[in-house]
Amino acid sequence: MKIISWNVKGLGKPRKNFSIKGILRKFEADVIMLQETKKSTITKSCFKSFWGRRNKEWIYSPSKRSVGLHAYSLESELFKLEAVECGAFSLSAKLSDSRLGTSWWISCIYGRASNIGKEEFWIESNDLGNLTEGAWCIGADFNEVLYQLTEMGEEAPMLK
Repeated sequence: MKIISWNVKGLGKPRKNFSIKGILRKFEADVIMLQETKKSTITKSCFKSFWGRRNKEWIYSPSKRSVGLHAYSLESELFKLEAVECGAFSLSAKLSDSRLGTSWWISCIYGRASNIGKEEFWIESNDLGNLTEGAWCIGADFNEVLYQLTEMGEEAPMLK
């Protein structure tokens, strides 16, 4: 199974969609998770523009506190969508795998770069762990840094 999690930093421009389409073709992903699309909605034609005509199921969630929204697309011949949980910073789905006869959770998480709402973000992320049972895959852009220097392009001190 191949999963791509990507902070695309905006969708809708033909050049960006062409890049996404190229990556998806190259890696032949079964599931994609997109963060920071900077779109208030994603239509079927938008997904088709970079995913092609293959059998796909897709879901998205406008995020209340982060930039853009979270989105999934998955190979509908391989996976069945059993449940969806939308949070302020995340979109989670329970998928069943027809080949293996198992189900698992997958979460697409996006944390804002600013400190506003950071505590709520980490509480929600922790709560997702309590929601999921069994296997859980996370695709995320936490927007966290260990040292402020790394945000400014400088090297961080070595950890001991």
